[in-house]
Amino acid sequence: MRPPAVTPRSLRVQLVLFNNQFRFLVQTVQGLIAAAAVARSNGSLSRIELAIGDSSTDPCISEEQERGIIGNALDNGFERAWYTFFGANLGSAGGSNALAEGAETDCLLILNPDTYPSPWMLHRMLSSLRDGVGIVEARQLPIEHPKEYDAHTGDVSWASGACSMFMRHVFEEVGGYDTDHFFLHCDDVDISWRVKLAGYRVVMEPSATTLHHKPINLSGNIEPPYAERYHGALGKLMLATRYGAEDVFENTTSWIRANGDDAQQQAVDDFEARAAEGRIPDLIPDGVTVAQFVGTEYAKHRF
Repeated sequence: MRPPAVTPRSLRVQLVLFNNQFRFLVQTVQGLIAAAAVARSNGSLSRIELAIGDSSTDPCISEEQERGIIGNALDNGFERAWYTFFGANLGSAGGSNALAEGAETDCLLILNPDTYPSPWMLHRMLSSLRDGVGIVEARQLPIEHPKEYDAHTGDVSWASGACSMFMRHVFEEVGGYDTDHFFLHCDDVDISWRVKLAGYRVVMEPSATTLHHKPINLSGNIEPPYAERYHGALGKLMLATRYGAEDVFENTTSWIRANGDDAQQQAVDDFEARAAEGRIPDLIPDGVTVAQFVGTEYAKHRF
């Protein structure tokens, strides 16, 4: 049996910087160049462009580095490539929305600038955008996310914003990332669930891989910084509110008040202040049909 025909698609790749090391950005773009060549040769990619946005306090790359990275992309088959210094920290959600403005490509790839895409990543992600799929996620290595996905269909609870490809019309239909309630963490969970509510599938494509730099300690564990602990806790309370998980909200708040660190305590304080001001999400009545709250996670885990 022949594999299903692949529709060539145009793609905008979006990288949001925040005090990133230039060497990682170089690796990311080099990986994208190789992956774009493979996707073109296999008929899944028609054209590609690169949008880089910088949310750092000061530009984290020099003008010379900008010319080098943009020139490298343009010299290697990218139709357009540009760098924008935002002049403010927009977060992952706001930065991604800003870079998507005015896009006319078929697809958008939200990608961390500390990744190294495999040569086959783009082709396999583009090939997976069929049969009602709105978002396809790549597999991250060497530290793979443990969330469960269907081995036959790829269907998954949510897609990580570290490497997710959207059909652009789906991204626009749901209004992009919710920047009013999610700044860094849980923005990807929320948009995944809203995409599902809009009638589209969210899938994992395990044959599409990218290396993702994750510093670990001597015990082999990742030590989350303050911002991740704060926004992770705040994001969970926002999700529980929007998707009608009152038990999750109450359990999370109680646990943090009794055991949480300073970042998590601050997140609860800030949520309560926002609630008093009316700056929390409205309940989505059908949200329970797509939301998964499993212990402290948003999906069942394989390991």
